[in-house]
Amino acid sequence: MIDHDEVEITPGKAWVQFWTWVPTLAVMAAIIIVLGGLVALIGWQVGGWFQNASTNRDARIQEHSFSYQQAQIDQFSQDVTNVSYAADPAAKAAWAGEACAVVQRIDRMPADAVSWVSRNCLAGSLSPSSPYFIGGK
Repeated sequence: MIDHDEVEITPGKAWVQFWTWVPTLAVMAAIIIVLGGLVALIGWQVGGWFQNASTNRDARIQEHSFSYQQAQIDQFSQDVTNVSYAADPAAKAAWAGEACAVVQRIDRMPADAVSWVSRNCLAGSLSPSSPYFIGGK
């Protein structure tokens, strides 16, 4: 047991004791700062990954939504109508090519459009066997 009457604490002894702990405290503070920075960096990266995954999921949901699909079908119908009304063969080819590109974004083609697509489109482009195809285009 320590006899408190015999322990004399002087400012000099206190100062010496303080400085013996400073290197240990500095190392501990540095470790805490580095670990905190590492946790923050990892959290930031994981947060970015989750945000990117969420954005991609939202885009997939949007692409398959009824309103988006209907808009693509409407665009396809408009492009086919423009093919019918265009007088210039180059304009017909351009509108038909646009219609074939739009088809790639449609999940389920309406039955009345399937025959037009099979006659004129090939892998999202205007088919060389299409009557609207201009050689070399």
